Amino acid sequence: EGNPGTSGSPKLTIQAAVDAVNSAGTVNVAAGTYAETVTINKALTLQGAGATTIINPAIDTDGIDITADNVTVKDLKITSSSSGTDSYIAINIH
Repeated sequence: EGNPGTSGSPKLTIQAAVDAVNSAGTVNVAAGTYAETVTINKALTLQGAGATTIINPAIDTDGIDITADNVTVKDLKITSSSSGTDSYIAINIH
């Protein structure tokens, strides 16, 4: 994705913004529903706009998968879903 991640031309997915931000940086997520799973593998802050910022992953996937230390997730809603065969969670911390 070619968007630079500015307020006038934001990244199209949360994952693209997470991948682009420097370690210890902040990803600001606008209100909206994001149909994706987000993998965080570096220290950062994922800052939503409140209850109207929703991560809604596909069935049988976790909402956020964290594999790094010093990660802060705040002011967003994360759903989880399961077809019943396995358990999936909103935030999976390794």
